[in-house]
Amino acid sequence: MGGMGVALDAVGALARRESLFRSKDVEALGVSHGWMPLATLLGVVQCVAPGIYGRAGRTYPDAAIAAVWVPRGIACLTTALELHGWRDVPKAPVWWALARTLRKPVRPPVPMRFVRIGPAAFAHDVERTTLEGVSVRVYSVERTVSDCVRWRASLAPDPSSTWWRRVEDEAQRLGIRRSASRWRLPRPASRRAADV
Repeated sequence: MGGMGVALDAVGALARRESLFRSKDVEALGVSHGWMPLATLLGVVQCVAPGIYGRAGRTYPDAAIAAVWVPRGIACLTTALELHGWRDVPKAPVWWALARTLRKPVRPPVPMRFVRIGPAAFAHDVERTTLEGVSVRVYSVERTVSDCVRWRASLAPDPSSTWWRRVEDEAQRLGIRRSASRWRLPRPASRRAADV
């Protein structure tokens, strides 16, 4: 009985500290993930998605679940716009960027689409935000606008939709232009030019 109390206390403490966590986080505490069904049944935690647990009685957005499921990925495209406060963007699926060197996860717990990005560009313009207590990596607004224009065919936006008109307006304001087969932000002024 003491083992059960210790295990449930450890799981409850983890839920209060982490908001969302995986079975392997429980095992890192020295507690078998076999206790999770009992912890769920007793209301200590809730099963949010297969292998992902959270505080009982809370609702978690798909992007927060995705951040726990694929912590090395980055929120991009319409998901990133939503995280930056754009309220009229399509909400599903969650768009997630992965470095080409990372393996694409199988059976994601929420509807997800993945974008593969080369290692050099992958880590460029990344910010952090918190969503329901979960730290989420997300591309900056400028990078996201550029990516939305670049992957327009994958997004298949309605040209008359408010969010897409806003993306186009922002792209024009930022000076995003098409060169070769890519859309790019204008190059920053060189240091020498800035010193003059």
